[in-house]
This record gives sequence, C-alpha cells and structure tokens, in this order.
Amino acid sequence: MDNNTQIELRVLIQRLLGMPENSVRPADTSQPTTGSNYAIVQQTDMVGQGWAGGYKHARQSSIVTLTIDFMGDNAAHYANQLKIAMQTPYALDMLFDLDVGYLSCSDPRNLTALELERTKRFQVRLQLSYLTSYAMPDTVPDEYHDETNIETVPIGMIVEP
Repeated sequence: MDNNTQIELRVLIQRLLGMPENSVRPADTSQPTTGSNYAIVQQTDMVGQGWAGGYKHARQSSIVTLTIDFMGDNAAHYANQLKIAMQTPYALDMLFDLDVGYLSCSDPRNLTALELERTKRFQVRLQLSYLTSYAMPDTVPDEYHDETNIETVPIGMIVEP
C-alpha cells in the first residue's frame, strides 16, 4: 500500500473516532510516553489476490492487514468503536475514493499487561482490499511486442496443422 493511501487511512480513522489531531500515527515514528490517547498503525501483511491487465496497464487486488494499537485511558473505547465506524456510509465512501474496500475488523485484544507503565493498550487487526494500478512508463517504446508468434485458439476448438 502506498504511503499516501496509508496517510489518508490514518486521517480517516482519526476523524471517525474523533481523536485529537495527529494522534493516529505510523508505527515507525516516536510516540508520546504518557498522558494522551493515540493510536499506532502498522501494515503487517499484504497478499496479492489476482491481477488483470493489458499491454501497457495492469491492476492487482490485494488484501492488506493493518495492526492498530490504541494507547491511553480511552484505548478500549476507540478499539471497540473502530469496527462500527469503518462500516458507516461515510467511511465506505472515503475508502472507495482511495481504491480501498472494508473487509473486516477483529475484536479488540487487551494488551495492557505488556506495557511497563501500565498504559491501557488495546489492539485490533483491520483487513482491507486494495487495488494497485500499474501503467508502463514512457521509457518503454510503443513498438515493443512479443516476437514468439504464439497463436491463441478459443477453448474447445481443434486446430489442424
């Protein structure tokens, strides 16, 4: 999943849950240590499901798994609300504009015991479908074609030499 799509998804999660600005962050940035509610979003898996295309363009559908850790006093509330919020018409429209579709959201897991400072921590796994598009760059000449001369025959036809 490209970086811009990930940013838009974090903004969408923040808006849907009414979280403070810049409180939904990528996992590879520094996080506050205490006193605030925030979420950490990490793409943990992306599995291609199939592709289609032609001579110069192709599209691939993938299932993307995001792991979201909610931290702070309201962590349980935000984690429980996400599953519902992602299925609202507003969220589905916003996802559609990003070439993303909602598939599922796990029930929250309480991971508070893993925190040294006993900050409340709840985790969900969000699965989305994602459509990647490819367009051949201009550096590939238009005249390029396959020189193998393989003839294609519709299924069920018999071809005699």
